Amino acid sequence: MAETKRQTGAGQRPGPPVLIERVAGIGMVTLRADLADPATEAALKAAMGTVVPARRRILRSRRKGHLTAWMSPDELMLFMPRERLDRVTRSLEKALAEHHHLVADMSAARAIFRLEGADGHLREILAKGVPADLSPEGLPRGEMRRTRLGAVAAGIWSLEEGVFHLMCFRSVAEHVDLWLRTAAHEGTEADLWH
Repeated sequence: MAETKRQTGAGQRPGPPVLIERVAGIGMVTLRADLADPATEAALKAAMGTVVPARRRILRSRRKGHLTAWMSPDELMLFMPRERLDRVTRSLEKALAEHHHLVADMSAARAIFRLEGADGHLREILAKGVPADLSPEGLPRGEMRRTRLGAVAAGIWSLEEGVFHLMCFRSVAEHVDLWLRTAAHEGTEADLWH
């Protein structure tokens, strides 16, 4: 786990520590289908152990490491351990063979970052580049927000206190990593949600 180092200048109070890491070993699948079709719901339950999430929600399955996120009225993003990727995609393809759908492995095209620290401080760091309301009311637990981090497309969510995840295109992962570490530097806190 990579840690953003915090340095304290004379007269400054130390800022809360923030851990930032790029998460490896996650399989990511885009599923496009009629989300209101019972066949889609059944296929999702069999492959992921979840139902179709409500608008802008992300659900955790009882299967370890399996998440299902609502992305648009006909699109879900599925997260699972990389070793389960083939099993999930085959299950979906088989169950939806007679229905209009798209199952696409996005694992090599996306990167995921995990941020851990004081909840309000993490929201503040992300808010420096995100044009969406990241307050606890604006981005509650269990909600996936499709937005931007600066000029970069991103998805942001939190399922537990003090932990946020950010998904971006793999091609901009180094830029996002540097951006997050720069935004977490001590002395830049605005104390919005502390």
